[in-house]
Amino acid sequence: MNLDAEAIIDFITNLCLVSKEELMDVENPRKFSMQRIVEVADFNMGRIRYVWSKIWQTLSEHFSVVGSHSNLHIAIYAIDSLRQLADKFLLKDEFGHYHFQKDFLKPFETIMLNNLHTRIEVKDYIVMCIATMC
Repeated sequence: MNLDAEAIIDFITNLCLVSKEELMDVENPRKFSMQRIVEVADFNMGRIRYVWSKIWQTLSEHFSVVGSHSNLHIAIYAIDSLRQLADKFLLKDEFGHYHFQKDFLKPFETIMLNNLHTRIEVKDYIVMCIATMC
């Protein structure tokens, strides 16, 4: 299904909200919506840059929050999902006056620096992901 720009942004925003809700269950968090987020993001990377920047703004915030989840498995899953998307996006050519490649790496930085409670395992995994991408 092809959604217009406004509809896809709304869809992704609401998908992120559902994902946050699924992950709130401390004992049995669900990753279903996180999986769908990765699929939808991958499918929509080819949209015009203005629309993609709006999509990425929402996704970046979501990955930053989920990558700092108290459940180590959820945090690692989110970071791995982010890495998969970053790998795909970094293969695309960058256009003049756009900094999407840099923006794609921002959630890694946010998880590392802005969360004092981030576990060492998460930080090690982020360093490993960045090293692999380089």
